[in-house]
Amino acid sequence: MRNLKFIFSLLLSATIIFSATTCAAADVWVDHLNKGNVDLYVIEDTINAGANADYFSISVKYVKKGKLDKIINWKFSKHKNDSWHYSTVEKNGVKDKILPAPNGIFEFCMNQLGWSYRVDGGNYY
Repeated sequence: MRNLKFIFSLLLSATIIFSATTCAAADVWVDHLNKGNVDLYVIEDTINAGANADYFSISVKYVKKGKLDKIINWKFSKHKNDSWHYSTVEKNGVKDKILPAPNGIFEFCMNQLGWSYRVDGGNYY
């Protein structure tokens, strides 16, 4: 009887541990910025996409020397046949610019969403 209780406890513990780890959100490394020596991690479960494959947003962790520096929300949008643009909200306001290639955040998200893109003249289309 003792062995049965032990086995049951062991199985219950394993079930709790494994189900807890599979439900956790993933932070995925996508890029390194030499300026500031910062690593960028996408918070994978924050990808929010438009139905027409014309915009999406994502939260990105900026990690400096192994410690979280900040989290910035990025929004990527495409205007008809124009190139992809990005915007971020930071301390000094909203930045809205044409998205230059390469960009690890953009490419990771596009691959996760299964959307196609091309690079032409240093920009994404």
